[in-house]
Amino acid sequence: MSDTSVSRYPTLLRLSHWMMALVIIGLIISGLYMADLPRDAANRSDFYHWHKSFGALMMLAIFIRLFIRVRSLVPAPPAVLKPWERKASHAGHHSLYLLMLLVPASGWLMSATYNGSPGINFFWTTLPGLFPHSESLFQLGKALHAPLGYAIAAVVVVHIAAVIKHRFFDKPEADVLPRMLP
Repeated sequence: MSDTSVSRYPTLLRLSHWMMALVIIGLIISGLYMADLPRDAANRSDFYHWHKSFGALMMLAIFIRLFIRVRSLVPAPPAVLKPWERKASHAGHHSLYLLMLLVPASGWLMSATYNGSPGINFFWTTLPGLFPHSESLFQLGKALHAPLGYAIAAVVVVHIAAVIKHRFFDKPEADVLPRMLP
């Protein structure tokens, strides 16, 4: 729910925004790096382990964040935004939330259905795979995960560009950054 009387996002949403932003950027960078590692690289399994662990954490975090989001009053978009900017903002936020669900879900599907996988690495434990070992499901997860990863990277870049535009190039009333600062 948005409300014109609310000037900042609730503390839990602001903290989760910045923590998740750092993790998402780290996952994008590590994913790009891992994809180019040779199969026999000494640190390859470590990168995959940590990438999967933080990916699984993101899946949990987004559900918590969505729960908090639907129960919170958040600031309405600045009144000075043009109609297309409001629509783009809503589309961007919905895209981010959807991709924050789909990217880890596709990674989970790929990891869980890989032949010989005992489950999903989650830091110092293993989570159940929830899917049977299946080459076709593995290929589906594999086909989705990288393109969805590129999609979330693109939406993050546009999100950051929009914040910069509102902060430095629009009227001061359009500056949305202070609403999300810790």
